[in-house]
Amino acid sequence: MPPEYVAFVKRFGGGYFAFANVYSLEEKSDWNIVLRNREAGLPHRGFIAFSENGVGDCYVFRVDAGTCSSRVFFFDHETANIGETGYANLFDYLRIVALRGES
Repeated sequence: MPPEYVAFVKRFGGGYFAFANVYSLEEKSDWNIVLRNREAGLPHRGFIAFSENGVGDCYVFRVDAGTCSSRVFFFDHETANIGETGYANLFDYLRIVALRGES
């Protein structure tokens, strides 16, 4: 996982964070990243969902050759497309989406 994600969940855990949420590494959490990824049903290999917007879409990290990038992508569940967001990492995403309420 990206270093920003690891640092965040070590300090704050998972769940709601202002206007967003972040999946947890805690096995018994309702926000467990493994369970949430199963529920998301991403049709694309090589992506890990770490947050969702409450209407079925997910924010994801790309995994390439076993390395998870920091850059944030968006999975649109209606079109099954994954696209760029402009968020450089989890902290950028949280600063804009969680703290400002933008998407």
